[in-house]
Amino acid sequence: MEKLRRWGIAGHKAETIVQHLVDTRFIDDSRYARAFVSDKYRYARWGRIKIIQALRLKRIDRDLIDEALAEEIDDETYIANLCALLRAKCRTIGMEETEPDHIARQKLSGEKVMCLGCHAAMPLTGYHKTPEFNQLHERTMCHAPIHHADACFFYERLSPYSRLIHAAKYEGRPSIGRLLAKDHARITAPTGFFDGIDLIVPVPLDRLKLIRRGYNQSHHIALGISDITDIPVGSLLRARRHPSQTSKNAAGRLDNARGTFSVGQQEDVARYSHILIVDDIITTGSTLCACAEAIHSASPQTSISILTLAATRMS
Repeated sequence: MEKLRRWGIAGHKAETIVQHLVDTRFIDDSRYARAFVSDKYRYARWGRIKIIQALRLKRIDRDLIDEALAEEIDDETYIANLCALLRAKCRTIGMEETEPDHIARQKLSGEKVMCLGCHAAMPLTGYHKTPEFNQLHERTMCHAPIHHADACFFYERLSPYSRLIHAAKYEGRPSIGRLLAKDHARITAPTGFFDGIDLIVPVPLDRLKLIRRGYNQSHHIALGISDITDIPVGSLLRARRHPSQTSKNAAGRLDNARGTFSVGQQEDVARYSHILIVDDIITTGSTLCACAEAIHSASPQTSISILTLAATRMS
Protein backbone atom coordinates (compact mmCIF):
# COMPACT_ATOMS: atom_id res chain seq x y z
CA MET A 1 0.00 0.00 0.00
CA GLU A 2 2.82 2.39 0.84
CA LYS A 3 4.47 1.85 -2.55
CA LEU A 4 1.17 2.34 -4.31
CA ARG A 5 0.68 5.60 -2.46
CA ARG A 6 4.10 6.77 -3.63
CA TRP A 7 2.95 6.00 -7.16
CA GLY A 8 -0.10 8.18 -6.64
CA ILE A 9 -2.54 5.30 -6.29
CA ALA A 10 -4.70 5.39 -3.17
CA GLY A 11 -8.10 4.58 -1.76
CA HIS A 12 -10.38 1.97 -3.24
CA LYS A 13 -8.24 1.55 -6.34
CA ALA A 14 -5.16 0.64 -4.27
CA GLU A 15 -7.16 -1.85 -2.19
CA THR A 16 -8.47 -3.50 -5.36
CA ILE A 17 -4.95 -3.90 -6.75
CA VAL A 18 -3.64 -5.39 -3.52
CA GLN A 19 -6.55 -7.84 -3.29
CA HIS A 20 -5.92 -8.96 -6.89
CA LEU A 21 -2.22 -9.56 -6.08
CA VAL A 22 -3.22 -11.61 -3.03
CA ASP A 23 -5.77 -13.66 -5.01
CA THR A 24 -3.22 -14.45 -7.69
CA ARG A 25 -0.59 -15.23 -4.98
CA PHE A 26 1.80 -12.48 -6.08
CA ILE A 27 1.50 -11.34 -2.45
CA ASP A 28 1.85 -14.46 -0.31
CA ASP A 29 3.47 -14.37 3.12
CA SER A 30 3.85 -18.15 3.17
CA ARG A 31 5.66 -18.27 -0.17
CA TYR A 32 7.77 -15.26 0.82
CA ALA A 33 8.75 -16.90 4.12
CA ARG A 34 9.82 -20.12 2.36
CA ALA A 35 11.88 -18.19 -0.20
CA PHE A 36 13.46 -16.05 2.52
CA VAL A 37 14.38 -19.08 4.65
CA SER A 38 15.82 -20.95 1.66
CA ASP A 39 17.93 -17.99 0.56
CA LYS A 40 19.29 -17.04 3.99
CA TYR A 41 19.92 -20.64 5.06
CA ARG A 42 21.60 -21.92 1.89
CA TYR A 43 23.54 -18.88 0.75
CA ALA A 44 23.97 -16.56 3.73
CA ARG A 45 24.45 -19.48 6.18
CA TRP A 46 22.07 -17.94 8.72
CA GLY A 47 20.84 -19.99 11.66
CA ARG A 48 17.23 -20.52 12.71
CA ILE A 49 17.16 -17.82 15.38
CA LYS A 50 18.51 -15.12 13.08
CA ILE A 51 16.03 -16.07 10.36
CA ILE A 52 13.11 -16.00 12.79
CA GLN A 53 14.11 -12.57 14.10
CA ALA A 54 14.42 -11.16 10.58
CA LEU A 55 11.01 -12.47 9.49
CA ARG A 56 9.32 -11.24 12.66
CA LEU A 57 10.68 -7.75 11.89
CA LYS A 58 8.94 -8.07 8.52
CA ARG A 59 5.69 -8.87 10.39
CA ILE A 60 5.40 -12.42 9.09
CA ASP A 61 3.13 -14.62 11.22
CA ARG A 62 5.07 -17.00 13.49
CA ASP A 63 3.11 -20.04 12.30
CA LEU A 64 4.13 -19.31 8.71
CA ILE A 65 7.74 -18.88 9.83
CA ASP A 66 7.72 -22.25 11.61
CA GLU A 67 6.20 -23.95 8.55
CA ALA A 68 8.86 -22.44 6.29
CA LEU A 69 11.67 -23.53 8.62
CA ALA A 70 10.31 -27.08 8.76
CA GLU A 71 10.01 -27.29 4.96
CA GLU A 72 13.30 -25.67 3.97
CA ILE A 73 15.72 -26.83 6.71
CA ASP A 74 16.45 -30.45 7.55
CA ASP A 75 18.15 -31.15 10.88
CA GLU A 76 20.96 -33.32 9.52
CA THR A 77 22.17 -30.69 7.06
CA TYR A 78 21.67 -27.94 9.63
CA ILE A 79 23.91 -29.70 12.17
CA ALA A 80 26.55 -30.45 9.52
CA ASN A 81 26.65 -26.77 8.52
CA LEU A 82 26.81 -25.74 12.18
CA CYS A 83 29.77 -28.06 12.82
CA ALA A 84 31.60 -26.62 9.81
CA LEU A 85 31.02 -23.09 11.07
CA LEU A 86 32.20 -24.04 14.56
CA ARG A 87 35.38 -25.62 13.20
CA ALA A 88 36.10 -22.46 11.23
CA LYS A 89 35.37 -20.32 14.28
CA CYS A 90 37.69 -22.47 16.42
CA ARG A 91 40.57 -21.82 14.03
CA THR A 92 40.06 -18.05 14.12
CA ILE A 93 40.06 -17.88 17.94
CA GLY A 94 42.83 -20.42 18.50
CA MET A 95 40.65 -22.95 20.30
CA GLU A 96 41.82 -26.55 20.57
CA GLU A 97 39.51 -29.57 20.26
CA THR A 98 40.46 -30.54 23.83
CA GLU A 99 39.53 -27.12 25.26
CA PRO A 100 37.44 -27.43 28.47
CA ASP A 101 33.72 -26.74 28.00
CA HIS A 102 33.57 -23.52 30.04
CA ILE A 103 36.55 -22.02 28.17
CA ALA A 104 35.19 -23.19 24.82
CA ARG A 105 31.79 -21.58 25.47
CA GLN A 106 33.47 -18.37 26.49
CA LYS A 107 35.60 -18.22 23.35
CA LEU A 108 32.81 -19.13 20.94
CA SER A 109 30.34 -16.70 22.46
CA GLY A 110 32.82 -13.85 22.79
CA GLU A 111 31.96 -13.51 26.48
CA LYS A 112 34.76 -12.75 28.93
CA VAL A 113 36.12 -15.66 30.98
CA MET A 114 32.79 -17.55 31.21
CA CYS A 115 29.53 -17.92 29.41
CA LEU A 116 26.54 -16.43 31.21
CA GLY A 117 25.26 -19.87 32.21
CA CYS A 118 28.53 -20.86 33.87
CA HIS A 119 28.71 -17.48 35.57
CA ALA A 120 25.23 -17.92 36.99
CA ALA A 121 26.11 -21.39 38.31
CA MET A 122 29.38 -20.33 39.96
CA PRO A 123 29.51 -21.49 43.61
CA LEU A 124 29.85 -18.07 45.22
CA THR A 125 30.91 -17.87 48.86
CA GLY A 126 28.85 -14.84 49.84
CA TYR A 127 31.58 -13.88 52.34
CA HIS A 128 31.39 -10.25 51.23
CA LYS A 129 28.00 -10.08 52.99
CA THR A 130 29.66 -10.81 56.36
CA PRO A 131 33.20 -9.49 55.92
CA GLU A 132 33.70 -8.73 59.62
CA PHE A 133 33.69 -12.42 60.54
CA ASN A 134 33.28 -15.53 58.42
CA GLN A 135 35.02 -18.86 57.84
CA LEU A 136 38.07 -17.15 56.38
CA HIS A 137 38.74 -15.50 59.72
CA GLU A 138 38.71 -18.93 61.34
CA ARG A 139 41.49 -20.19 59.10
CA THR A 140 43.58 -17.00 59.35
CA MET A 141 43.77 -16.76 63.13
CA CYS A 142 47.39 -15.72 63.56
CA HIS A 143 49.54 -13.06 65.22
CA ALA A 144 48.13 -10.42 62.89
CA PRO A 145 44.43 -9.53 63.31
CA ILE A 146 42.45 -9.69 60.08
CA HIS A 147 39.91 -6.88 59.64
CA HIS A 148 37.79 -7.93 56.64
CA ALA A 149 38.03 -11.19 54.69
CA ASP A 150 36.43 -12.24 51.40
CA ALA A 151 36.69 -14.80 48.60
CA CYS A 152 34.72 -14.90 45.36
CA PHE A 153 33.90 -18.59 44.88
CA PHE A 154 34.46 -22.01 46.39
CA TYR A 155 37.30 -24.05 44.91
CA GLU A 156 36.71 -27.74 44.33
CA ARG A 157 39.41 -29.77 42.62
CA LEU A 158 37.15 -31.55 40.11
CA SER A 159 35.00 -28.50 39.42
CA PRO A 160 35.36 -26.78 36.02
CA TYR A 161 35.83 -23.53 37.92
CA SER A 162 39.15 -24.82 39.25
CA ARG A 163 40.37 -24.59 35.65
CA LEU A 164 40.05 -20.82 35.85
CA ILE A 165 42.54 -20.65 38.70
CA HIS A 166 44.85 -23.15 36.98
CA ALA A 167 44.74 -21.30 33.67
CA ALA A 168 45.46 -17.95 35.33
CA LYS A 169 48.30 -19.41 37.39
CA TYR A 170 50.07 -21.89 35.13
CA GLU A 171 48.85 -21.50 31.55
CA GLY A 172 49.96 -17.96 30.81
CA ARG A 173 46.49 -16.42 31.10
CA PRO A 174 46.68 -14.00 34.06
CA SER A 175 44.05 -11.82 32.39
CA ILE A 176 41.47 -14.37 33.63
CA GLY A 177 42.32 -13.43 37.20
CA ARG A 178 42.07 -9.74 36.44
CA LEU A 179 38.65 -10.08 34.82
CA LEU A 180 37.27 -12.26 37.62
CA ALA A 181 38.60 -9.78 40.18
CA LYS A 182 36.93 -6.88 38.38
CA ASP A 183 33.59 -8.71 38.32
CA HIS A 184 33.82 -9.54 42.01
CA ALA A 185 34.95 -6.03 42.98
CA ARG A 186 31.86 -4.58 41.25
CA ILE A 187 29.67 -6.75 43.48
CA THR A 188 31.67 -6.19 46.65
CA ALA A 189 32.32 -2.44 46.44
CA PRO A 190 28.75 -1.34 47.33
CA THR A 191 28.96 -3.29 50.63
CA GLY A 192 31.73 -0.99 51.88
CA PHE A 193 34.33 -3.76 51.93
CA PHE A 194 36.97 -1.52 50.33
CA ASP A 195 36.20 1.58 52.42
CA GLY A 196 39.32 2.92 54.12
CA ILE A 197 41.75 0.66 52.24
CA ASP A 198 44.58 2.75 50.82
CA LEU A 199 46.81 0.05 49.28
CA ILE A 200 46.37 -3.35 47.62
CA VAL A 201 49.29 -5.72 48.09
CA PRO A 202 49.48 -8.96 46.05
CA VAL A 203 51.10 -12.04 47.59
CA PRO A 204 54.55 -12.01 45.98
CA LEU A 205 56.47 -14.79 44.21
CA ASP A 206 60.13 -15.43 44.84
CA ARG A 207 62.43 -14.14 42.11
CA LEU A 208 63.15 -17.50 40.49
CA LYS A 209 59.49 -18.50 40.33
CA LEU A 210 58.59 -15.12 38.88
CA ILE A 211 61.22 -15.51 36.15
CA ARG A 212 60.05 -19.01 35.28
CA ARG A 213 56.36 -18.13 35.20
CA GLY A 214 56.81 -14.70 33.68
CA TYR A 215 54.15 -13.04 35.81
CA ASN A 216 52.55 -13.03 39.25
CA GLN A 217 48.88 -14.00 38.96
CA SER A 218 48.09 -12.31 42.27
CA HIS A 219 49.38 -9.02 40.90
CA HIS A 220 46.88 -9.24 38.03
CA ILE A 221 44.07 -9.97 40.51
CA ALA A 222 45.11 -6.86 42.45
CA LEU A 223 45.04 -4.83 39.23
CA GLY A 224 41.47 -6.03 38.55
CA ILE A 225 40.34 -4.79 41.96
CA SER A 226 42.17 -1.52 41.40
CA ASP A 227 40.41 -1.08 38.04
CA ILE A 228 37.10 -0.84 39.91
CA THR A 229 38.10 0.81 43.21
CA ASP A 230 40.96 3.09 42.06
CA ILE A 231 42.97 1.89 45.07
CA PRO A 232 46.67 1.74 44.12
CA VAL A 233 48.60 -1.53 43.94
CA GLY A 234 51.94 -1.74 45.74
CA SER A 235 54.69 -4.34 46.09
CA LEU A 236 55.51 -3.93 49.76
CA LEU A 237 56.25 -7.60 50.35
CA ARG A 238 59.22 -9.69 49.30
CA ALA A 239 59.33 -13.49 49.12
CA ARG A 240 62.33 -15.74 49.58
CA ARG A 241 62.55 -19.06 47.79
CA HIS A 242 60.75 -21.87 49.60
CA PRO A 243 59.32 -25.33 48.77
CA SER A 244 55.89 -25.50 47.12
CA GLN A 245 52.86 -25.58 49.42
CA THR A 246 50.86 -27.88 47.14
CA SER A 247 51.69 -31.28 48.67
CA LYS A 248 51.82 -30.18 52.32
CA ASN A 249 49.19 -30.53 55.02
CA ALA A 250 47.92 -27.60 57.11
CA ALA A 251 50.71 -27.74 59.70
CA GLY A 252 53.35 -28.19 57.01
CA ARG A 253 52.02 -25.23 55.03
CA LEU A 254 52.13 -23.01 58.11
CA ASP A 255 55.70 -24.00 58.98
CA ASN A 256 56.75 -23.62 55.36
CA ALA A 257 55.22 -20.14 54.99
CA ARG A 258 56.44 -18.58 58.25
CA GLY A 259 59.43 -16.35 57.63
CA THR A 260 58.99 -16.58 53.87
CA PHE A 261 57.71 -13.03 53.47
CA SER A 262 59.19 -9.73 54.56
CA VAL A 263 58.55 -6.05 53.94
CA GLY A 264 60.91 -4.00 51.81
CA GLN A 265 61.09 -0.87 53.96
CA GLN A 266 59.37 -0.68 57.34
CA GLU A 267 58.67 3.04 56.97
CA ASP A 268 56.86 2.36 53.69
CA VAL A 269 54.32 0.13 55.45
CA ALA A 270 53.68 2.67 58.22
CA ARG A 271 52.43 5.18 55.66
CA TYR A 272 49.28 3.13 55.11
CA SER A 273 46.37 2.86 57.51
CA HIS A 274 44.68 -0.14 55.89
CA ILE A 275 46.22 -2.70 53.50
CA LEU A 276 44.37 -5.34 51.47
CA ILE A 277 46.39 -8.51 50.80
CA VAL A 278 45.29 -10.33 47.62
CA ASP A 279 45.91 -13.90 46.43
CA ASP A 280 44.39 -16.34 43.96
CA ILE A 281 43.23 -19.03 46.40
CA ILE A 282 43.10 -19.68 50.13
CA THR A 283 43.33 -23.25 51.44
CA THR A 284 44.69 -23.41 54.99
CA GLY A 285 45.36 -19.66 55.14
CA SER A 286 49.06 -20.13 55.96
CA THR A 287 50.35 -17.96 53.09
CA LEU A 288 48.03 -15.07 53.88
CA CYS A 289 48.82 -15.39 57.59
CA ALA A 290 52.54 -15.17 56.88
CA CYS A 291 52.03 -12.06 54.72
CA ALA A 292 49.78 -10.45 57.31
CA GLU A 293 52.26 -11.16 60.09
CA ALA A 294 55.09 -9.58 58.10
CA ILE A 295 53.06 -6.38 57.59
CA HIS A 296 51.80 -6.35 61.19
CA SER A 297 55.33 -6.77 62.53
CA ALA A 298 56.53 -3.80 60.49
CA SER A 299 53.52 -1.61 61.30
CA PRO A 300 51.22 -2.83 64.12
CA GLN A 301 48.86 0.12 63.71
CA THR A 302 48.08 -0.75 60.07
CA SER A 303 44.78 -2.61 59.57
CA ILE A 304 44.90 -5.67 57.33
CA SER A 305 42.17 -7.25 55.20
CA ILE A 306 42.39 -10.18 52.78
CA LEU A 307 40.68 -11.12 49.52
CA THR A 308 41.10 -14.13 47.25
CA LEU A 309 39.38 -15.29 44.10
CA ALA A 310 38.78 -18.80 45.44
CA ALA A 311 38.57 -20.58 48.77
CA THR A 312 38.49 -24.26 49.56
CA ARG A 313 35.57 -25.37 51.70
CA MET A 314 36.29 -26.00 55.34
CA SER A 315 35.82 -29.64 56.37
